[in-house]
Amino acid sequence: MPRIKEWNLETFAFGALTAQKISFSIDHHDYIMVFSPVAATYGDTIGDKEAEFGMTFPANTFEMKFDRQDNFEEENFFVPPSASEDRLAHSQLNRLGNAISQILDFHMSTTSAQLYIAIAENPKLKTFYARLAKKHAQPLNCTVSKDIGEEGLGYAIRTPHFQS
Repeated sequence: MPRIKEWNLETFAFGALTAQKISFSIDHHDYIMVFSPVAATYGDTIGDKEAEFGMTFPANTFEMKFDRQDNFEEENFFVPPSASEDRLAHSQLNRLGNAISQILDFHMSTTSAQLYIAIAENPKLKTFYARLAKKHAQPLNCTVSKDIGEEGLGYAIRTPHFQS
């Protein structure tokens, strides 16, 4: 089972951006999941991001990302583990997916988020996102649009709170 360190969304500042995070671990691998309001994240360029996604973002839309805790702390985002570091086994990847699903459900229930966007950093991560969407969208009562953007790495997740 994933270990959620505390079922609490911690608000934090990252430069001018205010976001929420929650920490969790899979065995001895520590992760962080971050939710940032897209209006604040993209500011004046939000129109470009909406065009890329082919939709207008409703109020309460968040961009979500997860990363290894050490990458986040060192501001060295989305760097994969080195060859000498432990990699996740298949069963651990499944538990990582379950943790992300549980955290997303928790965030939805506490914020009434209408829409989440996610952009995979690379094709390998896109494959992982696709598996997550296939397995977890229906139990979460969400609708997922995939292959968004110029490189097809984007996802839009409409929640039960979504109002067009």
